[in-house]
Amino acid sequence: MEKWGEMRNKNGGSYGKGGKSWSKGKWDKKKGKSSRACMFKPKPIDEICAENECPAFDKVNGTGCGYTARILHESVWVGTYLTDYEDPTSYTEGFWRLFNYINGSNSDAVKIEMTVPVITSLWMDTASLEVEESYMLFYLPAIHQDSPPEPTNDDVFLETIPRQYVYSRALG
Repeated sequence: MEKWGEMRNKNGGSYGKGGKSWSKGKWDKKKGKSSRACMFKPKPIDEICAENECPAFDKVNGTGCGYTARILHESVWVGTYLTDYEDPTSYTEGFWRLFNYINGSNSDAVKIEMTVPVITSLWMDTASLEVEESYMLFYLPAIHQDSPPEPTNDDVFLETIPRQYVYSRALG
């Protein structure tokens, strides 16, 4: 007898709860089969970047369920520190500081296209596991990479992120 995780249904998908296929995708009650290759699969990063400008990257691999390993090229981002990572209003305030920067509150008074992704990061002390700082970043479009306008708000800064390997899942 096969183990639960190895059992296959007649459509080739694995059985999940209640005998419904989950590895082939979302169960279609009317048709009695799954409708996509992976349940809850987000839009592929290639589709997201076709609609919005993304940082330049080289694709290393992907799992087929939305996770991708990439090498991000060095790039300039605009950022702001979040005052309290546990307070949702801190994220809203940080977003608006960055939005104001791309909406013309910068040294060149130039409007900058919105890009993806928006990154939020937490840095933790490795001994205490307490959050030391948190911030939010917007990627700056390629046209502004060589000479980005300086922020006019003291709480906003420019950050050059070096070339790096990242493992991500698109949520768009």
